[in-house]
Amino acid sequence: MSSLTVLKAMGDGVVLSYERTFSRLVLLTRLWDEGAATLIADGVQLLEDSGTSDCEGIVRLESLDSKDVLGYAIVDTDSTPTLRFTAAKVLLLCGEGNAEQLSP
Repeated sequence: MSSLTVLKAMGDGVVLSYERTFSRLVLLTRLWDEGAATLIADGVQLLEDSGTSDCEGIVRLESLDSKDVLGYAIVDTDSTPTLRFTAAKVLLLCGEGNAEQLSP
């Protein structure tokens, strides 16, 4: 899958829940070390779920890119994008106040 660029590896993570409210997506994940990560995506235009539970990582999915948003996905243990979405801005919060912007 040459169109996948790993933005954040989250080996053996599990998606606990996600919620889309208007153009915001909030996804909660339990990490392999029992820590937690929260993904916040703003400007969401597309959200497709094909059975998300495992979270091995967050990747760029260039095939979903459009003029105002970029494509992203949560991948499972087989590197299959199971939760696909487009967003203008993506932020990942891990641990105590550690924030990482995943979008350019």
